[in-house]
Amino acid sequence: MKEVIRIHQEDNVAVALRDFLAQENLMVNGKEISLKEEVKRGHKIALTPISAGGNIIKYGFPIGHATHSISPGEWVHTHNTKTNLNNINEYEFHQKLADPKEKKQSLMFKGYRRKNGDVGIRNELWIVPTV
Repeated sequence: MKEVIRIHQEDNVAVALRDFLAQENLMVNGKEISLKEEVKRGHKIALTPISAGGNIIKYGFPIGHATHSISPGEWVHTHNTKTNLNNINEYEFHQKLADPKEKKQSLMFKGYRRKNGDVGIRNELWIVPTV
């Protein structure tokens, strides 16, 4: 099971999928990162060095900037980040979409058409003893 998720390939942070203790090691994209401090589930972990004023990238976009240097393995949160939206009255979102990597394939549905035009499938009842 994954312990962290890097949402976009350009992200310099990952999201913890469980609570971590300081000094735990984790692998992200083949790179080992040692946690500098405790990080709770749902919070961000720096994957690369982020200089003071450098953008924090999540979802492939800047979500803020570092208020001071952040090392890989550090918890990224309000104590070391600030929004990039200060003094901005208008904001525009320009999405960068990537082509899907999966090949298109011909899919098949093994069902039947009912008289009223709806579709259905054959049901099966499985009885699985658990004790």
